[in-house]
Amino acid sequence: MTQSSTAKLLRVNDLKVAQLLTDSSNPSALSYGSFVDVPNIREISIDEKSESFEDYADDQLDDVEVLMHGYTFSFQNSKVSLPALAILEGGTVSASGSAPNQVTTYKRNKSDSRQYFKMQGKTKAKNEAGDVVDAHVILYKCKCDKISYTLGKEYAVVSASGIAIPLKNNGDVKDLKFNQADTAIS
Repeated sequence: MTQSSTAKLLRVNDLKVAQLLTDSSNPSALSYGSFVDVPNIREISIDEKSESFEDYADDQLDDVEVLMHGYTFSFQNSKVSLPALAILEGGTVSASGSAPNQVTTYKRNKSDSRQYFKMQGKTKAKNEAGDVVDAHVILYKCKCDKISYTLGKEYAVVSASGIAIPLKNNGDVKDLKFNQADTAIS
C-alpha cells in the first residue's frame, strides 16, 4: 500500500544546521559539514519568494507567470548554541581555562562573513491512515540575513531569518518529507 501524502503537522521538535562546504555544477561536488543542533526550537516559518508577471491582451488578463526564486525562513529557539551561531553568523568558538574556570567564547569579527548552510527541521505528524508519524522540511542552501537575541524576564529567545536559494549542483531548494517511522535528522 502506498504511503499517504496528507498529514497534520504537529509541534516542531528539532532543528539542525550544517555548513555548506561545496556546491558546484559537478554532480559529485555537493558536501556539508556535520549537523549542529539548534536547541529548544520553538517555531519555524518558511515562505516562498516569488515574482509574478501578468500578460494583458485586448484589455484582459490573458496569462500569469510566477517565477520561484527561493524561500525566506525564520525560526525562534530558547537555548543559545555557540556552534550553531558560528554556522548561522560566521565566526569561531573557542575554549580556554580549566575547571572550575573554563570559558567558552563565540567571537565574530567584522571580517567574518556569513556562509551558506543546510537547515533541516522535524515535526510530529499524524494522519487517518496512521502511516505518517513525522515530517522533515529541508532547505538546502540558506544564508541568514538577521539574528537577534531577546533577553527578558524569562528565557532568552534567539530569532534568525534569511533566504534559501537553489543549489548550483542540482537546483534543489526545499524538500518536505513524510516518514512512516520516527526518523532522526541526518
